[in-house]
Amino acid sequence: MKKGKKKIVVLVLTTIFVILIVYFFVSINHMIFDSTKLTLDTVAKKAINAGLSEAIRNRAIYDELVSITHGDDGKISLIQIKSYEANNICNMVVDGTEKNLKLLGNEGVVLTTGMLSNIPILGAFGGKINLKFQQIGTAYCNYFSKFVSAGINQNIHRLYVEVRASIGIVFPFHTEKVDVVQQLLLCENVIIGEVPYTYLQSTELDPLLNLIPS
Repeated sequence: MKKGKKKIVVLVLTTIFVILIVYFFVSINHMIFDSTKLTLDTVAKKAINAGLSEAIRNRAIYDELVSITHGDDGKISLIQIKSYEANNICNMVVDGTEKNLKLLGNEGVVLTTGMLSNIPILGAFGGKINLKFQQIGTAYCNYFSKFVSAGINQNIHRLYVEVRASIGIVFPFHTEKVDVVQQLLLCENVIIGEVPYTYLQSTELDPLLNLIPS
């Protein structure tokens, strides 16, 4: 084979190889990620739920977190979240979530090659691919509060936590990320007596974790 023809063959083979590599990184990686995005979201929420369960196990959370003060007229004058206890619970939830994400990330999620066809009926077929994932950054925990009427002069005070975490699959040259937000009921209590209108209109705790009517 002449030298010129050899160069052409090498150039063609190199071009085909580059095209295949680009196709893999651009198409296959995104197909893998799209096929596992919902699974990753579910797995992350499972880790968050477990983290919350570990933090509040066998504890009277409402009594620990909420202080209700009545005025001389018997009406509620102050509903206050105890900041130290609240921050402690949040830290425990975050620590538990991150620990569980690490464990689940090492186990990975299973993907079948049939999922890459984007044809639902083929999703259960083909070889299995185990994808590891990892947490990105630090999990974040915050509180918000709601009041629900339960009858005359009775209201249910519900305290929720909102946990945010990011996880991702690391591919060569880039990382695909999933941002997960999970809102969970932390505790609730029936409050008997008149609750100030300010509270009934509030859905979030202020930065001082204090619900003082204005």
